[in-house]
Amino acid sequence: MKKLIPQSMALLMLFLISIGVPAKDTSSGKLLSDWIGVHLKLVRTTQGVAHVAYSRHFSYTAIACYESEIIGDKKYRSLAGQLQGLNSLPLFTSPTQGEPAASVNAAYAAMLRHFYGKNSNAYLIDSTEAANIAWLQQCGVTKDALSASSEFGKSVALAIIQWSETDGSEKADAPYSPPAGEGQWQLTPPSFSKAAMPYWENMRSLVSGSGTNVFAKMPPQYSLDPNSDYQKMVKEVYDVSLHLSEEQKNIALFWDDSPGEHLTVFGHWSSIVAQLIDAKKLSLLSGAEAYVKMHIALQDATMVAWHGKYLYNVLRPVSNIQKTMKAGWLPLIETPPHPEFPAAHATFSTAAATGLTSALGEGVALTDNTYAYLGMPARKFPSIKDAAKEAGRSRLYGGIHYSFSINEGSAIGERTALNALKKLKFKN
Repeated sequence: MKKLIPQSMALLMLFLISIGVPAKDTSSGKLLSDWIGVHLKLVRTTQGVAHVAYSRHFSYTAIACYESEIIGDKKYRSLAGQLQGLNSLPLFTSPTQGEPAASVNAAYAAMLRHFYGKNSNAYLIDSTEAANIAWLQQCGVTKDALSASSEFGKSVALAIIQWSETDGSEKADAPYSPPAGEGQWQLTPPSFSKAAMPYWENMRSLVSGSGTNVFAKMPPQYSLDPNSDYQKMVKEVYDVSLHLSEEQKNIALFWDDSPGEHLTVFGHWSSIVAQLIDAKKLSLLSGAEAYVKMHIALQDATMVAWHGKYLYNVLRPVSNIQKTMKAGWLPLIETPPHPEFPAAHATFSTAAATGLTSALGEGVALTDNTYAYLGMPARKFPSIKDAAKEAGRSRLYGGIHYSFSINEGSAIGERTALNALKKLKFKN
């Protein structure tokens, strides 16, 4: 008589097949790309988190994954002692040989429970973790190795969570009044939402000095003179809005990334990592390295961008255009509730691309199918950096940023990423 598979195990195996984990290859990056997919589903159904705040969710999770993956690998170096405030992390002391896939599985699950434990789709965390455990058992990972490695992953995640809670983020959304005076940033239509995370720049950066000497050019001085550099950059936004092609509209909407139905800019770039892991068949180690380099660069770029935004308080195009060119004008996509310079999408996307390129190399072609679930066609790019350039340019087409801020934001993002990555050593 054949032994019947319990219903719970049968369901786990069906889930295992559905997520496409490769059989008997525990070094495959597919486990990480699948976890990123779960992470993105949770982001889509999370409310009440400011867009920029998602950077913490992804960066700390990426660090936990990297630290869990290099279990016992003497070629790779821990980030403990390199990132600010992260003085030490648990060591793997079990006599049993560690299994990195089991450690990453436990660490990612623990990080998501911390950030999204009350989400309506939190059950996905348990089901994904269980499916991966079942797969690891099918691959022949021993009970002792699975247990020891999983406990190590959990301990790493707990240490990262405790460290993250000392970064000062709880003060980032303190009460704030926009500056008064002509030419100073003001709340924008149609929602006139309060300023987003005005003190985000005061958080502890991941890498000391990552934001040093990254601002090279200051925004043009406010002026109502039609011939001034300031009004010329405003007029460009208005003129572009009057003659948008369908392709330009598609680009603006593809990179909108606003929380809700979209994945946030941090989720979008995480989706890109997951797609590259699958397309290039990256190992779990290579995928974890790319993921953490990208998100360290991204996280520190957020604080640098927020420093510029609330230092210069540049008016958004909608405020200028409604005042001097056309009353009632609105951009294609809604203006985010923070000052204009530098353009955050350009800053963040270039930082992300710089981090990813440092891990995967120049000239890596990319097909970005992030928003297939919204019916948007995939976009193809000759390189990761080309995707970042389009992400930045999309904000001009969307009507929410000036070309000057986009160009400078890209430069600021690259400098921040390079500053951070030059200070970190990932290999011995």
